[in-house]
Amino acid sequence: MKKKLTYFSLLFLSILGFSQTVPIITEFRTDFGVENLDFRFRPVFFFLSKERMRRELFIGYTIDKTTKIFSYSRYNDYENKFYTGFRFDKKIYFTKNLTLNNQFRYLNSPSDKTDTDIGIYIPDLLYKFNKVSFGLRGFIINRVDKPSQISITKPFIGPAMIVKEEKFLTMFTFLPDVNENSRDILLMALIIFKL
Repeated sequence: MKKKLTYFSLLFLSILGFSQTVPIITEFRTDFGVENLDFRFRPVFFFLSKERMRRELFIGYTIDKTTKIFSYSRYNDYENKFYTGFRFDKKIYFTKNLTLNNQFRYLNSPSDKTDTDIGIYIPDLLYKFNKVSFGLRGFIINRVDKPSQISITKPFIGPAMIVKEEKFLTMFTFLPDVNENSRDILLMALIIFKL
């Protein structure tokens, strides 16, 4: 296991130069001993820069094996702005090992009435091999001026890998912006600790 993590850590560091956006996400999860509760706190650093930091808080409820809903709060240090909204997760099992997880997020800034709302769709198509899953991740950011005016500003799509242990999970993604007018690449490392 250590060899795999070392290999992928080196791979991650070797391609940093290609990426314009590099968030390092640490997530702490717990249920406080309450059935179906899901509490998650995420300090997010953009290549370990405090000026680019973001903090996210999710308080969720597990409806069933494939469905979760969260209250979602976010504070962007770089904008000095607070957002609130919701997140909805729905997993589809094609086979026991092949799944599509659909994650929908909607955010609004209550203190800035001039700002547009943000809608984010994150699909993960993954195939599981024992403790490692491989597949594709999408990260599609939308600006919502009003229900009839939704603009896709950043459609990132690319390969993803998840390594899962009992209390520890890591996810690596390399997502180019599929918009032909943009050369942005989102390289992301998500490290999850289950408390």
